[in-house]
Amino acid sequence: MSFYKNQIPCFHFYDTVTLFWSLETNSGVFEAIEKINNPVISAISILAGFNVASITVLASTQSEITDYLRKTKSKAYPDKTLFEMLMAYFSWAIAIQLIVIFIGFILIILTSFLDNKMTWDPLYFNLFWIGFVGWSTIILHSIFVSLRNLKYLYLFLTSKNH
Repeated sequence: MSFYKNQIPCFHFYDTVTLFWSLETNSGVFEAIEKINNPVISAISILAGFNVASITVLASTQSEITDYLRKTKSKAYPDKTLFEMLMAYFSWAIAIQLIVIFIGFILIILTSFLDNKMTWDPLYFNLFWIGFVGWSTIILHSIFVSLRNLKYLYLFLTSKNH
């Protein structure tokens, strides 16, 4: 009988996954990390390039809408103009995407040096999954920030005051 018989079912799942993880080699896990990580680095690099190009377009455009954004103060932050806030949005996207790319390269290096036959202590197993969830969250955040920036760029370029 299981010790967790009367406990929450997730404990059974945790025991099963921990047991499976400790019996299997890590080569499949490391291969999966590489298969996921390489396209992520490529896609996030493209998004970072998009955001850099967007900042260039916004900074170099001389139009009525740009002048309006440069002169109008934000309601939420009265000491900042709308143009400064727009640039901050794009700058944040670039910063978070560079962090994603940097962590992706670190993952490539780590997976190439880790032993494929090692077994995982439950503590390392938990830390791995916490890191994986954090990594996935940062990637999704980066994508959604870029989508937001795409909307702002679209509104900027299609403004009738342009």
